[in-house]
Amino acid sequence: MAVMKRVLLLLATLLVAVAARAVDKPAELVATTFRFVRTEVRTFPASNAGEKAVSVRYGLFAFSHTQPAGTKFFGFGRPAADGRFDVRFAAYEVRDGGRWNRLQIGYCGTGTETFELSPSVEYLFRIPINMNGIRPGDEIRVSAPTTTGEFWSDGFKVPAK
Repeated sequence: MAVMKRVLLLLATLLVAVAARAVDKPAELVATTFRFVRTEVRTFPASNAGEKAVSVRYGLFAFSHTQPAGTKFFGFGRPAADGRFDVRFAAYEVRDGGRWNRLQIGYCGTGTETFELSPSVEYLFRIPINMNGIRPGDEIRVSAPTTTGEFWSDGFKVPAK
């Protein structure tokens, strides 16, 4: 039974990845502000004995927009009182020779939620930046996807720490 669950999970993940490639590129929305501010590291304790804690490096981004009210963003929970919002399903592009090249990342859509982020309000987005294919010194940009398109950050150099 456990093997069957693993096989089904693998097939579902592959289906999501294939479907994501088959869909046209989402509309690019324009943010008032979407710029890198600093990094932050969060360490998550091990779930089971014998496992190691996992550290994730995030980029924190100042963000505001003027899209119509009702614009829904994919996230891991409602924005906090201080405006922090954990973006879900971010896309990444790395600048190489003057061109932005999109990293191929697949996501599982289990538990997908959307949250309305009001226009003309300053948010602080938290987006992981320690993905495979991204190295310190690379110039990258990240997206914040919505149900109607995606916003892209200004390009920035990934800091060493």
